[in-house]
Amino acid sequence: MRIVKTITLMLIMFIFIAVVVAASSQIMLRPHPGNYYENYKGFTDMIVGEWSARGQQFTTWQSQYVRKVTGWAVVGIIVLFALHMITVGRKELPAGGEEIPWYSLLNRVVHWLAAVSVSILVITGLIMTFGKYLGGGAFVRFLRYVHGVVGIFTVLPVGVMLIMWAKDSVFRGYDITWLVRFGGYLSKSHEPLPAGKFNAGQKIWFWISTLSSIVMFYTGYLMFYFSATTDGLRTAALVHNILAVLLLVAFLGHLYMVLYIYSGALKSMINGKKYEKTVQFLYSEFYRKIKEG
Repeated sequence: MRIVKTITLMLIMFIFIAVVVAASSQIMLRPHPGNYYENYKGFTDMIVGEWSARGQQFTTWQSQYVRKVTGWAVVGIIVLFALHMITVGRKELPAGGEEIPWYSLLNRVVHWLAAVSVSILVITGLIMTFGKYLGGGAFVRFLRYVHGVVGIFTVLPVGVMLIMWAKDSVFRGYDITWLVRFGGYLSKSHEPLPAGKFNAGQKIWFWISTLSSIVMFYTGYLMFYFSATTDGLRTAALVHNILAVLLLVAFLGHLYMVLYIYSGALKSMINGKKYEKTVQFLYSEFYRKIKEG
């Protein structure tokens, strides 16, 4: 319980600091001093001011496809989740045996900091994308600041997470079996599949979330500070938006698997432990190494 309170307190402090900094972040727009409207108008003028072939392609993508692709991605994955619930349903993890230490306190704090910051980025990003239909205004403009500031904070936990778990997230030969069987998620039967400390699905999520977050930080930085040529800003925006859709789908999939498919899966990221039978069933290769070593 003390660990949960500590993590909760750190998360609250993290969100508070992010919001406070976001509220005063106009000082961060040094290349173009002035209020937000002037900076945003200057950025828009740079984007649409040159009607070259590339400029037309960019404005077409931004005005016609970003919202559509994002919207259909969200709708599509929700439909897939609903179909999975109806046809397959959730799976109960085998429990029992001694509790095996799985995540250290550092692992858990870094994970929750990354989880909260990425969640804020996803929510603010969606509101910014569909802000036109939400009335726009000061609230959406403020969320742009929150999005930018939280994006800066996110680099730290994501970077630490990359260092912590890169070794355990390297793909092994036995991961092919897991991938071919889709982790057993499409079957009502619940059969064990070989996996290390992380299964192939967790590894895919790890690499998508960490690497795309780093690239999105860089492209977001270029756009936030207008630190590129017109074509550079266009390229940064396209890359940022494409990765945002990819990260959004992977993020929702991760939430669905953790919160619904496997009951009790979230508990290990709170207390840092997994039951022996759970490890033996879901992470057989790692369990074998524990017993041998």
